[in-house]
Amino acid sequence: MTKYKVVVNGCYGGFGVSERGAEWLLANGADPAKVTIKRADYEGGYVYVYVSLDRHDPLLVRMVITLGSDAASGKHAQLYVHQLSQPKYRIDEYDGSESVEEPDQVQWEDASTQESA
Repeated sequence: MTKYKVVVNGCYGGFGVSERGAEWLLANGADPAKVTIKRADYEGGYVYVYVSLDRHDPLLVRMVITLGSDAASGKHAQLYVHQLSQPKYRIDEYDGSESVEEPDQVQWEDASTQESA
């Protein structure tokens, strides 16, 4: 049975990968067009990290597992790997804190019982 995994942010603030996490991704074959690290030109300047990999990308999942949440997470994030029961999912976000929804967890309204107008 295939195990599906997705990376999710578990705290308020927003999804973000640390500089160390981004370096790990690049060293392990991530597309440089999807992982960016920019450092300010002055001492003590900021470091900007941008990762646009799919949340279910095996390399992103492996990075969080390998480095652990503390080392993988950006400044305002707490990344963790969520195990899915199937391949389809949706990430719901509120103020940066995320949860995963799968199709079998959604209650659908059924309009097929409505009589024609």
